[in-house]
This record gives sequence, C-alpha cells and structure tokens, in this order.
Amino acid sequence: MVLAFVYFAAGSDQMVSGSGRPDWLTLSISTASTPDEMPPVWFAHDRHTDALTGQDCTTCHTKDEGRIRFAFKQAAGEDYHADMAEFHDNCIGCHAKTAMQGEPAGPRAGECRLCHTPNAPDRSAWTAMRFDHSLHARHETSPRIGPTAEADSANCSACHHRYNADTQTLYYEKGTEGACQYCHAPVAAATPDDPARAMRQAAHDGCVSCHLINQTQAAKEANAKFGPITCAGCHDQSMQAQIATVQPLPRFKRNQPDAVLLATRLTNQLAASPEDRAPVSAVAFNHKSHEANVESCRTCHHASLQKCSDCHTPDGSREGAFVGLGQAMHVADRDPSCIGCHQQAQTDAACAGCHSMTPAPDFAATGCQACHGVAADEQTVAVLTDPDARAAMAAAFVKRRGGGAPLPPETDIPEIVTIGTLSDAYEPVRLPHRKIVRALADRIAENTLAKTFHPTSETLCQGCHHNAAALPKPPACASCHGTMTATPSDGRPALLGAYHLQCITCHERMGIEKPAATACTECHPPRSSTASQN
Repeated sequence: MVLAFVYFAAGSDQMVSGSGRPDWLTLSISTASTPDEMPPVWFAHDRHTDALTGQDCTTCHTKDEGRIRFAFKQAAGEDYHADMAEFHDNCIGCHAKTAMQGEPAGPRAGECRLCHTPNAPDRSAWTAMRFDHSLHARHETSPRIGPTAEADSANCSACHHRYNADTQTLYYEKGTEGACQYCHAPVAAATPDDPARAMRQAAHDGCVSCHLINQTQAAKEANAKFGPITCAGCHDQSMQAQIATVQPLPRFKRNQPDAVLLATRLTNQLAASPEDRAPVSAVAFNHKSHEANVESCRTCHHASLQKCSDCHTPDGSREGAFVGLGQAMHVADRDPSCIGCHQQAQTDAACAGCHSMTPAPDFAATGCQACHGVAADEQTVAVLTDPDARAAMAAAFVKRRGGGAPLPPETDIPEIVTIGTLSDAYEPVRLPHRKIVRALADRIAENTLAKTFHPTSETLCQGCHHNAAALPKPPACASCHGTMTATPSDGRPALLGAYHLQCITCHERMGIEKPAATACTECHPPRSSTASQN
C-alpha cells in the first residue's frame, strides 16, 4: 500500500492567481482503488494553513531531528486501516473542535461526501516548480544556509547527499553533486536497497523544512528574507514570476570542462586498426556554450553526470536501455539527443519563420561537418588516447569554430523587390527585401547555434528561397512555383499560394503582428478605379 499525496495546486486565498487554486492536492491511502472505496479527498492545503491561527505545521505533520516531515501525522503508508483512522480521527476531530469554538469548520462525522468527491471542487492552478539555475545560484551563496560538511566551502552539502547502505545514513561527498532526480524518482522504489523518497516528498521535506527553519531565525531580525512556506509561494505562476534572478548566471561548480572531444567509436576503431579510415570525424563539443543554453545538466545528462558513452556504448548496453551512442546523439524525436534538441531550438520565434518553411533534409544531407569537423589527419591514436591532448584539441577546435558568416555586401541585397501578382486589382507589392534580411540577421546575431549551422552568408537566404542552393543570387520564387494559379503536378503550391503561404506563415511563427494575415491592403495597396479599368 502506498500513501499518496497528489499535488495539483498551491496558494492561500490571498495568493491565488486568476481562477482556480494552486494548492489543491488529493489525499489517498491506497493506489489500488476498489469499487468499495471512497474517492480521494480534495484538500486545499493553504486554506488550512491560514486557518491554523497560533499553530504551526506540527498540527498535522511530525518533526524529526528538528525538521518537519511532510507526511500526515503518523500515517506511514504501511497499514490501510491504521492510516484511515489517523486521517479521520485527526481531521474530523479538528473540525469538530473548531465548530465547538463557534468558528467556521470543515465536514464532520457522517458528512463523508463533502471531503470524498470524485472531482476537485474548484479548478486547479498548480504550476510545477522546475529547476531554476538562478535560484540554484542564490541558494549556493546564501549566508543563511551554510554548508553542513567540513569538505564543503559552499552550501552544496546543505542539499546534496549520498546514501551509505551499510550505515543507512546520508553523507556528503564533494564532487559527486548531481540532480535530485537521479536518486529521487517520481514514485519511490520503497525497497531496503533503495530507500530514497519520492521526488515530491524529498523536495517538500528538504526545501520547506529549511524555509521554516529560516523563517524562525528571520523572525529575530528586521527585514530578513526566507523562502516560501506555502503552496502558492512555489506553485502559483504569478508568484514564480516575482522570483528575483541572478545576472550574469555563474557556472555550476562541478569541474566540468569547457570543451570535450567526443570520439568514443573513433578511438575504439583506430585503436583496433590504426590504418583504417574513420567513417566520421570526432566532435569538438562546446560544453560551456551548451551549459548556458539549457535548463540544467539533466537536459543532456538525463540519468547521471557520467559521460554519455558510459551508458550509451557504441553498440548499446543494458545501462543505456540498449540505446547506442549514435542513436543517443542523433535520434531526431528525442529531446536529450543533440539533433532533437537542435530541432527544438528551431521552434524559437527567432528561428521558426525560416525553419518552419524549410524542408527538413535527409539525415545524410544534414551537413555532418558542422559537428564532426575535426580534421582527419589530426585524429591520431596518440592524441585520442591522451586525455590532455584530447582536451587541447577540443579547445582549439571550439575556439576557431562558430563565428558565423557576415551578410553579403548591401549592394548585393536588393532593397525592394516588386511583386506584381494580383495587379489587376491591387498595386504591386513593394517587398522591403533588404530590411527583412537585416531583421532576420539581427534576430540570430548572438545565437551560437545559428552561427555554427549557418556557415555561409547565403544560408540565411534559404529561409525564403527554401529549395534553392545557397547562392549569392538565388532564383526567384516563380522559377519553381510557375504561374499564379496552375498547381504543379508534384504538389508544389502555385505562385499565388506560395507567396502567401511563405509570408503569412513566417509572420505567424515569428510573432510579427503587422501586417495581419487578413490585412490585404497593407501589402497590396488598392488600385484606383481608373487604373483598374486600364
């Protein structure tokens, strides 16, 4: 039997943003529901917290070594009937006591359905509290937290720990800090060998308990601050938006490299047969740049902070769920893979206008050199098997890569392109071609990914001239889309459709509000009646 607390929202009545509550959670003492069981209880946590005037969290929760444990009372999830009695005795008892004092109170004995309802009494406005790099930095340097281990000069030991199965105790080991989710799964394994609590419980036990301790200390100081202690403080979207951010963000302190040479298969192959030509070159991976552009280390290191190839061996292994190293890097529909993440980046508004209309190339035509660009003659067994030489090679290659390409000279970019289609009813469209090119370039000027994968100045042109080669003077739209309305047999839109599909889709994907898709005359000025008759 599992004692389940399913959180759906956070917030006191004063902190609810919009409609719904962010503090709804369901209380259930069994995950194996039967027709004889009552539905779970929908519980507004912050509403109860607000009602406990003069009381504290120990009214409902226990304390262990000075820290609150966010299970309910003595309900341990081990005995169904004992846990049910624990909830009923305490909840109904508190409601009855409050009613006797003449105060508004919750349901009492016999009013079962007022608590046990199949649906939430109100909409949930709960928002997940995701890992935040800025918040991590603030906790790392907060003087109010402090380290708990001698080996720790920062605050890492206050949260990060390992488990000693022999002594059944937690301890801190510098240099092994990782994401909480590496040990705390969404559902606890609950075995003697893996006693780690579920992520939700571990987060509330750790974070809220620490905030409560700091609240007590802060009460003795003027204007002292401490972290949220209500559901709304963390799980209300409007409250999350008020969290101050650290700029510039410091890097994580795990002795991670700035650059890494990814060459596992290549090293294995050349070590076995040095005279063979390698099928692909090594990848000089800019670790520092990727760090700055992902949510957390888990974006790539999804199961641990080990090297990718430790689990994803070239041929696959049980530790890597039999996903080989090549698949792990290249499968397009998986976020943790390199290509999957890069494709997701193309949906950003700065990129989506071009990439949404650019046909996805076959894998073989994706330009392997952009990543696998280390010169073949530099990849010797001596270098690949020497950690220092590998690091030096990766650093050198990363340094000279990814500068992007400047735009062609302005004189080579037509300032205005006049499009005379629909001229029987409208004046020709004067497309501000040069202005559009500059705007596209400005949007990605600081984008490292775009600089890497836009190797020539003409690459940007392919956003509109999407099936043409990257040439200084790409062909006009009509060269592929033919006449105004005659649709080519291969499915390409005719010229009239192509113009509108390209322009309107690009504006929508890039969030450009004017001209709107329905504002025909902002692009097509109406002709005078005399001109129309002529």
